[in-house]
Amino acid sequence: MTPDQINGALEFGSALLMLMNVRRLTKDKVLAGVSLIPTLFFDSWGFWNLYYYPALDQWWSFSGGACLVLVNLTWTGLAFYYGGIFGKIKGRISAFFSRAQAAYSRGKGIA
Repeated sequence: MTPDQINGALEFGSALLMLMNVRRLTKDKVLAGVSLIPTLFFDSWGFWNLYYYPALDQWWSFSGGACLVLVNLTWTGLAFYYGGIFGKIKGRISAFFSRAQAAYSRGKGIA
């Protein structure tokens, strides 16, 4: 086996293992005890690999890396969804606009 094939097999294996996390998060529907910062870092690394592997002519690694990126992004999306992060962002945006509208109303003398 070439180093590319070995690395590709590791990337494919990682994707299969990450599927266990996707399955678990889908089943539990709760995100607890996980920081999304490292996850986002590894997502960005995966995207880098999609550029880097073809530059090295490592197509096995690229294929496995593409599978891993797909699974990682699936997990990240589920983490945002089940972690309530979308709701928190929406709530903060809504609160910001409510405060801005109230300040505008006070400054213009509008009730």
